[in-house]
Amino acid sequence: MLKDRDRIFTNLYGHRDKSLKGAMARGSWDNTKALVDKGRDWIVQEMKDSGLRGRGGAGFPTGLKWSFMPKDDRTHYLVVNADESEPGTCKDREIMRHDPHHLIEGCLLAGVGMGAHTAYIYIRGEFMREREALQAAIDECYDAGLLGKDNKCGWDMDVFVHHGAGAYICGEETALLESLEGKKGQPRLKPPFPANMGLYGLPTTVNNVEIDCCCADNSASRRELVFFLRTPEQCWHQGVHGLRPCEPPLRGRGEPRNNLPRVDRAALWQDSRWLEQSSGGDPRRCIVPGGQGRRHDGRANGL
Repeated sequence: MLKDRDRIFTNLYGHRDKSLKGAMARGSWDNTKALVDKGRDWIVQEMKDSGLRGRGGAGFPTGLKWSFMPKDDRTHYLVVNADESEPGTCKDREIMRHDPHHLIEGCLLAGVGMGAHTAYIYIRGEFMREREALQAAIDECYDAGLLGKDNKCGWDMDVFVHHGAGAYICGEETALLESLEGKKGQPRLKPPFPANMGLYGLPTTVNNVEIDCCCADNSASRRELVFFLRTPEQCWHQGVHGLRPCEPPLRGRGEPRNNLPRVDRAALWQDSRWLEQSSGGDPRRCIVPGGQGRRHDGRANGL
């Protein structure tokens, strides 16, 4: 069973200090330079070994995605998709509002992994308070010498917040890039893929807010880039490892309330016994997360 110290997000409800001082007291920016010094290849390999996958329906392996970034002299970009426009979705906004330093540190480590020195956080147009909190946190990091050129972490990194206009289609990565370039937010044809020709025609990787946060594990006792338990039987990840219920607190999903079990939608459709066992016979006691369901063999259910 996962323990309370295994939580990645420790201030989702805003009960603690969200400033740089408060974040560092909870473990953020702890020995970050040591991780940076391990180098790009080490970080990418650790991401692959962790089994961390994307938050979209495809559940694409994060480490593999990062490895597609070419090793050349061109400028590389990291773009964070914070355009949380899916109806009823409210996870990223809580991270940016109450635990922004987790995301910023993750951007720096992700930048090392893909050779990027510039990150753009594309935030939903309606997220005014979230943008203010995120920008304030970024300013704190610059003042403390954690971002910018010749910073304390040993990797030059600039982070910018870009406010979208509230278009739902900009949640698609190539439409987001078009909008970021000042164009109408419409999806691009693929290929070429963003890793080769993305923002301003240069190598780009687009990650979700949660993915970059996972690059900065708060647990000071286990400062490594392995974030989720490795086997599907032991963990739940939206639409990917969600084949069996998990005992809360669930790592990477924030602070649990009322110890409600979480079960993936695909699992419910395949075997109702899992639902009965996890809910004590009352399905109403379960939280059924959204996102693309997946079969036990890893293929999409098409739900």
